[in-house]
Order: sequence, then C-alpha cells, then structure tokens
Amino acid sequence: MISSPRNENRNIAILVYEGVRVFELGVAFEAFSTSKPESLEDWYDVRAVSADGTHVNTDSGFQIVCEDDLSDLNFANTIIVPGWRNIDQVPPDNILDALRVASARGCRIVSFCSGAFVLGHAGLLDGKCATTHWRWSTSFRAQFPNVDLRAESLFNQSGNIFTSGGSAAALDLCLALIEQDCGLDTSMEVSRRIIMPLRREGNQAQFFGSAKTDGLDERFGTIEKYVCENLDAQMTVAKLAKLAKMSERTFSRKFTDVYKASPAKWLRHQRMLAARSMLRSADTPIAEIAVDVGFHDLPTFVLAFKREFQMTPSSYRKSLNRQ
Repeated sequence: MISSPRNENRNIAILVYEGVRVFELGVAFEAFSTSKPESLEDWYDVRAVSADGTHVNTDSGFQIVCEDDLSDLNFANTIIVPGWRNIDQVPPDNILDALRVASARGCRIVSFCSGAFVLGHAGLLDGKCATTHWRWSTSFRAQFPNVDLRAESLFNQSGNIFTSGGSAAALDLCLALIEQDCGLDTSMEVSRRIIMPLRREGNQAQFFGSAKTDGLDERFGTIEKYVCENLDAQMTVAKLAKLAKMSERTFSRKFTDVYKASPAKWLRHQRMLAARSMLRSADTPIAEIAVDVGFHDLPTFVLAFKREFQMTPSSYRKSLNRQ
C-alpha cells in the first residue's frame, strides 16, 4: 500500500554551503520532493538550509538562493549533508556545531559521498560504522581512525547516522530511507517514477571491477567469460583456480584485487544479475530460472535472490508488471 511518511520523519533539511555538489543536491530533492507519488496528499517537507548566506555558489559555477539558515535546522527530523567540497578542508565550526546539536536531539543525519568527512569532523562517526566514496577511503581512514569504515558498501546505517558511497549510491540510500518511512510499496513507486526499478542493497559492493586486458589479468577475463557462459554449472574456487592455472590461495587473492570482491561473492552476484534479467521474461518459470543460474534447490535460490535485491523473484516480476 502506498503511504505517506510518518510525521516524525517528514521534515528534511538539505545542508547547502559554498561549493555544494549539484548532483547530490538534486538527488535529495528528486527523491524527497519532486518524486512524490500522485496518490498521496502528504509528502516530505524539504528545505535547503544555507551555512553560507542567502546566495550560495555551487560546484557547477551557478548560484542558488536559500531562504533558510542553520538556525532553521531545528525544524528538521532528517538532515542531509551532500558531498563536501574538499576532503582535506575542515568544515567551519558553525556547520559542525549545528550537526552535533541536531544529532544529540535524535535527528537522523544523512551524508552523501564525501559528506561523511563532515560527519567525521563533527565527531558523529566515532565508534560507528560508515562509508564514503571508495576513492577517499585511504584519506578517510587517516583522518578518522576511530571510525569503522566500510568502504565496500553502497550505504550504511549506524544508529541515527546514515552514510552513502558515491553519488549514485546516494539515490539508493534515499530509496532505503523512504522504505523505512513509508514502506516498500511507496519506495518502489518512487523508484519507478525516477526510472530506477530497484534500489541496491546497502551492503552491496560499490563496484565489481572489470578484468584488465593486459598481462596476468587476461586470465581473469577468461574466467569471467567462462562463468557467464556456464552459470548453470556447479563451480568452486578450486575449479576456477585450475582454469586460471593458479593455486587457490593465489587465485583468491589476485581475483579480489581485480574485482574488489571474493570469487564466491562475485560469482553469486553474476548468478543473481542473470536471474534478474531472465525474470523480465514472463514466460520462464522461476524454478527453471533457478536451475539456469546454478541453483538446483528453489528455496535456496529464492533466499539468495532476496538477500541480493531485498525482494523475492516473484515480487520482482510483479513489480515489472506494475511499471
């Protein structure tokens, strides 16, 4: 059932500052403002709150006008911090103090991409799990050693603090928040409006690398081709290592370096992507799809699909029919 957000989560403030990233600003407004389901009268109340005066320069060279300042954060149940303008620059005290006060009163604090650096400087991530864009992971760990950085995750929740990886992952996090506030049906309705059929799960890797074509990594290209052409076959790390002409230990280590995921995790991901593609055909029975991607036990396949995409194969197929 499509439903409105609960009152305690309706008011959203998007923090705006000099050099704010337009894409992430747009993601927040698109998800929580523009994409309101037509069947609902009540939706989120979204405001842009400026830390740097009425006229703010964006990272794209144009200005935006904000009527609200940091004192207006008091109205918010959720504060969104877009990517920070410079990961080596400590944010000003007025921003950090405002976020500390908001978090202390239980406000939901959300960061997109390098916005996690702002939360880190405010001390809101100490002792917590967090993520940011994988490019900034080394710098983040150096600056915030007391944070458990999960650089491989798309987004992460730790209490009232939510962090996302790269800019596109911010949209996945927005849909997850809408699901928390309004339920799965509403989140799916918003995702259809923005032509994003499914949000990705938070613990999904930010990316699965592609094999390079030079030197040693050519063997992984061969493995990738073999796997994708034989998803119905039973595969083990030992078998793949043999095909690559490596020991299992060496294969696992080098494979993870190339694909940013273990062989088992990468293989499972490929099976699930293939299954999702096959489900777009309404004529193929789900049990047959399970066998085609290497599962000979239907309940195990359904569980694996649900873990990957947060919905069962039949629910996914129904969601396509409603689009």
